[in-house]
Order: sequence, then structure tokens, then C-alpha cells
Amino acid sequence: MDTTFKDEVLPNASISEMNNMHSTPLTSQSKASTPNRGLKSPASETSTSMTPTIVPKAKRRGLLSQLTLISELENSKEYSRSIKWLITFTVSAGAAVITTGENIFYPSLQDTASDLHTSLNLADLTLSLSKIGIAFCPLWWSPFSEHLGRRTVYIVSFFLFVLWSVLAAISKNIGMLLAMRFLSASAASSFQSVGAGTVADMWEPKERGAAMGIYYMGNLGVGLVLGPLLGGILTETWGWRATQWFLAIYGGVVLVLIIFNLPETSPRQTIITVRLERSRSNSQTTENEPAPPTTRFNRGVVGDILIGPFHALEYLRFPAITITIYIASIAFGTTGLLNISYQSTFSRPPYSLSPTVVGCIYIPIGVGCLLGSVYGGKWSDSIMAREARNAGRYRNESEGGGLIYRPEDRVRENAWLGVGVFASLLIWYGWVVQQGVVWWVPMIAGFLFGASSMILFGLVTTMVTELLPNKPASGVALNSMGRNLFACVGFAIAQPLIDVMGNGWLFTAAGTVMLVTGTLAVEGLRRYGAGWREGMSGRIP
Repeated sequence: MDTTFKDEVLPNASISEMNNMHSTPLTSQSKASTPNRGLKSPASETSTSMTPTIVPKAKRRGLLSQLTLISELENSKEYSRSIKWLITFTVSAGAAVITTGENIFYPSLQDTASDLHTSLNLADLTLSLSKIGIAFCPLWWSPFSEHLGRRTVYIVSFFLFVLWSVLAAISKNIGMLLAMRFLSASAASSFQSVGAGTVADMWEPKERGAAMGIYYMGNLGVGLVLGPLLGGILTETWGWRATQWFLAIYGGVVLVLIIFNLPETSPRQTIITVRLERSRSNSQTTENEPAPPTTRFNRGVVGDILIGPFHALEYLRFPAITITIYIASIAFGTTGLLNISYQSTFSRPPYSLSPTVVGCIYIPIGVGCLLGSVYGGKWSDSIMAREARNAGRYRNESEGGGLIYRPEDRVRENAWLGVGVFASLLIWYGWVVQQGVVWWVPMIAGFLFGASSMILFGLVTTMVTELLPNKPASGVALNSMGRNLFACVGFAIAQPLIDVMGNGWLFTAAGTVMLVTGTLAVEGLRRYGAGWREGMSGRIP
């Protein structure tokens, strides 16, 4: 499989193309149809371009597809920029539920433990179990989206999210709350993998880093800015249950946005269609012979959905995939330590801040994440283009011209800066709060921490979609699994280690591990990334 691509066309995540059952990918210069909402304006087309192909309303894919206000196109890359951004922001709003649901609960942990007559350690498990759901469930949402389409997965998962959030709000004991928090996080996690797949469906490589940055602005940034602050206000005013009611309402709003603003973007040739075609071609029945039984097909689909996620784990045998994901995972794991430390440290002497003020302490991290997501993605795109120009990698004019981009070209000074600043700030934060330095000093560290972390998270997500262009959702699901498993461990061990080691030595150890292993990972990708990527060619379906 060749993951080198030019700036015009990236292979669609289509099973039909993988089996050479299709002609070349659609472009804005190869199809014609009637203008409609969501299409490129005439001013944006060349004199030789044609209007993109619109899918008839009766043939739209996905649950409740006829309610969508944006037309479905044969090739999602042919949407106008304004529609691409609208869909990207919609997906980003959905992804924001994940981090908002997590961060909104930090200021309410003490109140939850008191109200449900349990220990703070058990209340902390509501975060750890949520991370487990977010880590593993995207591995199933990804094959669901490949069989049923992305839109159907979004609608079903967010309906379930609203349901589980309501049940969490009326929980009678800690056991019920733990179960409902796990289920709600598992439902919302569809946006961890499928959301990035939607972005990859629409955006060309030369702009994908910036688009992924906006996606991650919701996925991580918005939740970090608003979640703790809202959690503090809601907890002080109405108690911890108000945080879960807020999530249910927010999930309902996102569900409405999905129904009306999010058409199906995945390639039209699905795995199910290919399976049917193979069944027909292999059977070679005469007109007098009975058709192949549908039960075999249905069992095959169910088997693919249940077992398929474990096939995605096979991609971890490739160093380019594993090492790329490790960079984000080790960084995300330390955020688990940091978030528990914030809640624990600033609510106790010498700070003794109220839940609302503790929520405000998180805001600089979120603001840093927002800026890092927006500018980090653009920086990554510009670095990749610069490396292609410096290497003189251009397509022949007969092939359409344009630069030849390579995923590993994104790993340059941005990755070095992200790892170095991230690790240094962990150590700085640890000793600042250990000494009880005035609260606004660690807030400065939090801002820079958020910005540097988003440079790494956006870089890694974009790279895995490019290393696995035919399976972008599966690649992002693996990335999500790695990140959230590390974060789950961080949540579980943070408070016991803080009690034993103190913030200073704990974050010195975490920063040292991040600096050493992160540096080795970045250098490995810089030196050997091209060879590792080429070694994947032909070995991934």
C-alpha cells in the first residue's frame, strides 16, 4: 500500500478501490450534475471543471438521511470549503462531548463522594472507567461505520449517550453511577475514530492538518476550557447531578445538529456491497439454482463487526504506526496525572480553592489547547509542504503536477518543540505546586502545557490517517485506544502517588520519561519513518 500522495488526490477509503473494482477516484473535474447546496461555487472552479455529482435524495445513505439539509455527494472532497468547514465544526462539536463529559466532573468529585456516601478513590473511578470505554469502544464504532456508514453511527451513539447521561443524573448509588458513566463515555467515543474519518473523507492532504486542528479544538480544547468551569458552577449551585443533566441536554443539541447538518461522507462503495458482489460472483448460479442464503452473509457481517476490531490491532506490528501512537499516548497519560493533581492540590491547603475557582484553574490549559490545535495543524501542513519542495518531489505534468507529500515529513521541529516543552512544563508544574507558589504561576505552565500537547495530538492523528489512508477510522481508533489506556492508568495511580511522592517528584519522573522516550520516538520517525512506511506497502488490506 502506497501512502505517498500528491496535493490533489488522496485515495478514498473505499473497499472497491482496494480491490480495483472501480475506476479512478472522482474529482471535481470528472462529474457533472445539477447545482445544489453544499457544492463548489462557479467562481471556485476552473473553466474546464464540472459540477460535482449529487446523490439523489431517495438514494442518500444513513439513518434519517432525507432530513439532512446538506446534499450528499458522490465524492465528499468536492464539497465547497464553507460546507467542509460546517461539517468539520459539527463533528468537532460532537467530539467536544467527550472531554466536556470528563472535565465537567473534576470539580464535583468531592460532592459526589459525599452525596453517594462513598470514598474519593471510588469517585475517581468514574473517570478511570470512562477512559476504558473511550479507549476500546472506538475499535467497534469504526467497523460499524464501515458497514453502516458514519451518519448512522453518529445518530445511534448520541441517542445512547443522552439516555445514559439521564440515567447517570438519577443514579442512586456509586455502582449505578460508575456503570452509567462508562456507558455514556463508550457511546460518545464514536467521535474519537469516526469523527477523524469524516475529516479525512473531505479534506485533501495539503489542508488536512489544519482541519484536524479544528476537529481537535472540540475533541480536547473546548472541553478543557468550559468543562471544569461549568462543573464548578453547576456543582456549587445545584450539586453534582446537574453536571450530568447538562451533558444530556448538550448531547441532545448535538444530535439535532447531526441529523440536519451531517450527510454521509464515506465512499459510496461499502464493505457490505463488496461482500454482496463477491457472493454473487462466487456463486455463479444458474437461473434455476437457488440464490445463496442470506444467513451466511448476515453471519459474515456480524462476525466482521464483532471480530473486526481485533484485526485493527494487527496494524500495531508496524513501527511507523506504533511509535507514532506512542508519542500521543505517553503525553495523554500524563494529562491523567495532571488533571487529578489539579483537583486534589488546589482544593486543599495551602490553596483551598472552591470548586468554581478550581474549575477556573483549568481554563489556561484549555486556551492553550485551542491555540495549539488551530496553529499546530497549519504548522504541520506547512512543514510537510516545505520538506516536499526541498526534496524536489513533484508529480509529472501528465499526472496532474503538484507536490508529493509523505506523512513522516510532518515530524520535524514541531515534534521536537512539543516533546521538549511538554516534558519541561511537567517538571516545572510539579515543583511549583509542591512549594505552594501563588496559584497564577502554575496557570502559566498550564497554558503552555495545553499548547504543546495539542501540537503533538494533532500531528499524531493526522499522521495515522495518512499512514492508513484506506482505514483512517481504524487508525484513529488505535490512537484513541493507546491514549486513553495511558490516561486510565494515569487517573488510577495519580492520587496514591501524589500522597506518597508529592507533586514535585511525581512530575519530575513523568517529565523525564516523556522527554527520554518521546525524543527517541521522534528521532526514530525522522530517521527511519520513510523506510517503515515503505515496508507497510502491500501488507495492509
